[in-house]
Amino acid sequence: MSFSIVAFQESEDEAGAYANKAAIADEICTTSGDYLYVPADVAKLIGAYAACGGTIEGAAYLKSPSLRALAYYDIYPCQEGTQPSGDESVLIHPDLPIDLTPGEGLEAMVKSNPASAEVHSVVVFLADGAIAPVTGVIHPVKFTTAITETVGVWKNGAITFSQTLPVGRYQIVGAAMWGTSGVAFRFVLKGDGHRPGFICHGTEGNRGNKYQRHGRMGVWGEFDSSVPPSVDWLAMATSGSAQTGVMDLIKIA
Repeated sequence: MSFSIVAFQESEDEAGAYANKAAIADEICTTSGDYLYVPADVAKLIGAYAACGGTIEGAAYLKSPSLRALAYYDIYPCQEGTQPSGDESVLIHPDLPIDLTPGEGLEAMVKSNPASAEVHSVVVFLADGAIAPVTGVIHPVKFTTAITETVGVWKNGAITFSQTLPVGRYQIVGAAMWGTSGVAFRFVLKGDGHRPGFICHGTEGNRGNKYQRHGRMGVWGEFDSSVPPSVDWLAMATSGSAQTGVMDLIKIA
């Protein structure tokens, strides 16, 4: 099973009321203003994350016609800040997908009350079905990127592994990344239209969500050692240009 992450982000003072966030332009789906149109190949909702800091407790939910038939998707817990800082500030249920309608418009609503406008983000996890864990001989390998942070876009950059991988083919079965103002990251793999990724760590010392490492969200994708993946990086400020990560790998050939 495959999954991708997509996102919404906007600088605003919601003044204690719910407001739409702008959909971030994406290569895997169509976006228009506040609408992100659900891609047909990953039309099942398996989680979300919302960063909505402020002077009062924030809240967020997702809305679409298919969700409205039962109930909007309240995102709980919400990150009480503008970027990840804790270990469990993400709602994720890879084994219990919720059906969306391919092509329908998905919206992200955030309520906050900051002292002035600040960047608020919503990240959505979409899959093609329930995701089962995988097992095997898993090797964590560190890597770095040098992406100049830009708000409101997925900014892509090459990765440099901390060591030379033996020639062969690898499965990515988990990952983590951290950087100055990071919100989320995702991998771009040659020949694969999906964009698997996760929420950034606040710092290298954070454990991260239990699902993002060691095969708990299945196989994220595959790559040949001669063509490593690149990284899409989403930030909430323009204050950094260096990131670090760790990739959980299984060698399959």
